[in-house]
Amino acid sequence: MRILRAAYDDGYILKVPNVRAEDMPECKEDGTRRAITPYELKVAEYHHAGSWVLTMLYCGLRPQETAALQGRHINLKTRQITIEEARKATGDTGTTKTQAGMRIVPIPKQLIPYLPTVEPFDFVFKSKEGQHLSNNNQGNMWHSFKREMNIAAGCRVYRHQLVPPYPIADDLVPYCYRHTFCTDAVTAGIPIDMLKDLAGHKNISVTAKYYIHMNDERMNQAAVLLNDYHNSQEKKLVK
Repeated sequence: MRILRAAYDDGYILKVPNVRAEDMPECKEDGTRRAITPYELKVAEYHHAGSWVLTMLYCGLRPQETAALQGRHINLKTRQITIEEARKATGDTGTTKTQAGMRIVPIPKQLIPYLPTVEPFDFVFKSKEGQHLSNNNQGNMWHSFKREMNIAAGCRVYRHQLVPPYPIADDLVPYCYRHTFCTDAVTAGIPIDMLKDLAGHKNISVTAKYYIHMNDERMNQAAVLLNDYHNSQEKKLVK
């Protein structure tokens, strides 16, 4: 239903069909995909999946885009990544999700030490066994990474199994890193129209509505900007 309402808001359909809620498939609430905390990134420094996770964080790539990334797509001289392909649901590699998904994004210097060096037509990210990131391999890699995060956060282990409660919330999924990229970009002052292009969104409404989250840093930034504005207005009144 949310998809239909978004299509109505963007002018793609004339009205929202009268569909009963009980007829709709169950799904998670929008808020479950959230910006992550710095603590959850510590494991990326030593885990096999760390470079994969950090690339989603620092460059905003979709998980299926990271699976298709090859050495030829990374230019360390210009510090840019070219995204032109993505893994499909079938497991094959094809075009990106939309035409807007074909884009070039900058590589922050913090990511460079983590990027693997591979041949031009070799895949950048692979499973621990050296296999291409299929849906299954990517899922296993994420499960391993998240398990290690729980352990690092203090979760007990008994006979190689994690013992509840789990410190890392269930709603943490790979897409959270892409959401964090968008939140960080706005906090850094990147205009939302530029962020739309960096994220590969077709419509700016998607960027604004679903990919930008409030955090303490953005709240503090807002407070500083408002204080500066009111101070400037007071100075004008004094004059």
